[in-house]
Amino acid sequence: MIWAGIRTILGVSASVLVILFCASFAVTTIVEGDTSGSAAPAAGSHWEDYPATAWNDADAVLDDPGEEATIAASHELIDDILAAVSAEFDIEWTASGSNPPSTVDNGYGGPSMLSTWRGDRWVGEIHARDAGARERIQAILQRVGAEHGADDFTLSNDRDASGTQLAQEFGASDLDDQAYWQSTLSGGPHRTHTVFAEVYDSSYPTGPDYLGWTPHDSDGGAADPSTPTIWVAIAPSAYDLLPEGDRDEYEERLADYAGLEKPDGEF
Repeated sequence: MIWAGIRTILGVSASVLVILFCASFAVTTIVEGDTSGSAAPAAGSHWEDYPATAWNDADAVLDDPGEEATIAASHELIDDILAAVSAEFDIEWTASGSNPPSTVDNGYGGPSMLSTWRGDRWVGEIHARDAGARERIQAILQRVGAEHGADDFTLSNDRDASGTQLAQEFGASDLDDQAYWQSTLSGGPHRTHTVFAEVYDSSYPTGPDYLGWTPHDSDGGAADPSTPTIWVAIAPSAYDLLPEGDRDEYEERLADYAGLEKPDGEF
């Protein structure tokens, strides 16, 4: 009877040990997970060292022109735009100056290897009254842009908005009466390249709620509406630019993240 009791106790104890072992194995499996999947980090890969950004297509960067080639091609495009406008109008151009390319954060707490560039902002003045100048300048932008492969043109004034909103942004609710015309020309030198263009004709009055660009004279004061003047501003920019000399390093560092799911980034 005593031996039977001992065997019963031993049997129960062994069963408990088996149950505890199985439970421990199951928990360990859940915590560790299957390391063969794409979510497992590659050895030595840390997202703060990611060479691209959380928001771009890292592989597409390799198909784009390099930073230097993009800037050189942008200069050619802008030079041709300024020359074409100058051929049509008696205009005087001045440049505000550009800044060197700036490194972009990768979204994971570190710097990427990519940069953003903003070129010179060219401002020209046409001292004349010309009701058709705004439209003809947009046509020049489209024509010259297409010659350089930048054929995506958008006139912001054409956007769907209420008359009140249009008057606030462009000076009037009707396009023909708007003193301020704003447009963008995209593509060409780089898939991210954009030319931001503005035309302001002081011959057209703007209301008190107008919030758009109001040019200033050489003394820094607001433009005198009594003197007919048409201002034109042209400014190029591009982002996701990779310096040509950094291409090999970019590819090597990017390889550490092959097959991994990119986490969400933070601005």
